[in-house]
Amino acid sequence: MIPIERIRNDFSNIRRGWGGSLSESALEERVQALNLVVNKEKGWVMDVGCGGSEVEYYLEMNGFNVVAVDCDPKCLMYFDQVHRRKNFVCCDIYRHHFDPKSFKYILIISTIEHFSNDRKLVEILRPLLEKDGKLIITAPYTNFEIAKATGQRCKVYDPESIKELTSGWVVSFQGFKNFFVLELR
Repeated sequence: MIPIERIRNDFSNIRRGWGGSLSESALEERVQALNLVVNKEKGWVMDVGCGGSEVEYYLEMNGFNVVAVDCDPKCLMYFDQVHRRKNFVCCDIYRHHFDPKSFKYILIISTIEHFSNDRKLVEILRPLLEKDGKLIITAPYTNFEIAKATGQRCKVYDPESIKELTSGWVVSFQGFKNFFVLELR
């Protein structure tokens, strides 16, 4: 069992080693999502909107097989230059075909709020999960009025929008100061 403090420390060291930094909230989102995976049964993981791919690197270090997915070709170039990993797919997730029941876990970390149709995204990912697979989502959690007043440009979630997004799933919800983590089955 890897304690959450070690996950936090290891992940922070990876991020710093690659010349990047994250806000405390962004770091904590990744740590909380990793905590739901890293101490569980090993298997294939898909990370949707992987960006710089530190999550993939951390999971691979801990025995998982990972497919990193992003629609931005710059991420692919960065991924190839820095990590030299073979399982990066640059695609439109709405149109790309993956085999059904291929993944034990699918992660959407700090990404779903940028999709125009988050409900469709969640539904197209569902068949990709193994029988007991889990979809893990982190996203901003705030009041819509606050978001509007502060000029936030990406979608934020409140209890009602989370309920709508997760309709038909068994949900485990963890709320934090600036974000939430959903574990969907």
